[in-house]
Amino acid sequence: MDEEIAVVGLPKLDLSSVATEKDEKTTKEKTANILWGLDEDQKAILMDYYGFLLKLEKYDSFYLPKHKDDDIHPLVYYLRWTFIGSVIALAIYQTAYTFFYVFRHADYSAMTALTIVELNWSFQAILSTFFILHWKSKNYFRDLLQVTHKVNKSASHEEAKTWIYFVLKITLGLSITVFIVALFTIFSGYSEYTSMLDTKAMMGYGSEKLIPLHIFIFAYTFIVWIDCMSHYTMYTIMVYFESEYFNRQLATVGKNGRETGEELLEFYLKHCQLANVIYQLDRTFEVYTFAMIGSNIPTTIFSLLAFFMNLRVSWVAAVFTFPSCIVCVMSLIGLTAVPAKLHASVARVEKILYSNKSIWTPFCEKTYQIAQVFITHVNQTNLGVSVWGFAVVSKPLILTTISATITYLSFILQLKADIVPVGNSTLLT
Repeated sequence: MDEEIAVVGLPKLDLSSVATEKDEKTTKEKTANILWGLDEDQKAILMDYYGFLLKLEKYDSFYLPKHKDDDIHPLVYYLRWTFIGSVIALAIYQTAYTFFYVFRHADYSAMTALTIVELNWSFQAILSTFFILHWKSKNYFRDLLQVTHKVNKSASHEEAKTWIYFVLKITLGLSITVFIVALFTIFSGYSEYTSMLDTKAMMGYGSEKLIPLHIFIFAYTFIVWIDCMSHYTMYTIMVYFESEYFNRQLATVGKNGRETGEELLEFYLKHCQLANVIYQLDRTFEVYTFAMIGSNIPTTIFSLLAFFMNLRVSWVAAVFTFPSCIVCVMSLIGLTAVPAKLHASVARVEKILYSNKSIWTPFCEKTYQIAQVFITHVNQTNLGVSVWGFAVVSKPLILTTISATITYLSFILQLKADIVPVGNSTLLT
């Protein structure tokens, strides 16, 4: 029986209706969470602009639905987990075996340098598998799309999508290349590369017949590494173009016939939203950036070392090792170029404010105070993608990374300057 409360001078209160309203409110709140805090129109706009990025998650190297009911069949869900778990376990085993092989048995040769390059890439690929699974399970990419869209309603999507498609083309090209090279290496019987690849480092499964399994696991996880790098680059590009659009709009303050102080305050509040987007981007990728930049330096050094050493042996060997150098350079560019441009775009806000005469003349105390607070907010040192909080990725950091790589490479080359061929390898003396 429904309970009713009668209060003198007031109509009766039906508690059942209150409960119904509460349930409806809860349902609306849940629906709002599902829609990422956007109304239906804005959600449709966002999906129209960047929906392909979310669809891409279902067709990339690692796709795991959150629940078994979301998959085609519960059995398929468990098969996905079995496959991914097996690949990760075998990749960790292969990497550990290669590490101990290099530590105990390898010599100082171009062959060893290439083995160390493979070891570094295996390490990066394993980390990438964990990162991509973590990002997807926590919905980091959906959250980034949401907070980015709220700033300018994705007004810069056309510019961003042009570069995002370019990154996707490179990703697809590299993935196909890795797949073709892996197949060619397997079916050629490794005879073409015996003098350049240390096949003993691939004997982790105890038989030469199982070397194709080693190559398959390495190639698959390497494609995951490429996929992870592309996600990092694409979402950073999206935020960068939102920042550039904001800067262009900020430059029009005082030229639209509106009150300058009021307009500047709106842009300040919008920049606070943009800062939250950058913080979200940093929280998503800061540890990944630290791990990839830290491991990219030794990978680049040993790739260049193998190239220079093979250059003294034959041009064929040098051509074989040169692509690894190209991949290392592309990796460094992907990790630092776009985040550095984002940092420069954020820093440009201060110049735009100081160069806008409408803000400073004629003098208005309200406008002046807003501008000073705006500039203080912009001058935060952590506005950008950081290397796990140690430093923000910027142009000076790129120069430091390149300088460190060249310095260590020069040190290694000077330490063992003479190359003496011994059998199928080239020893440093």
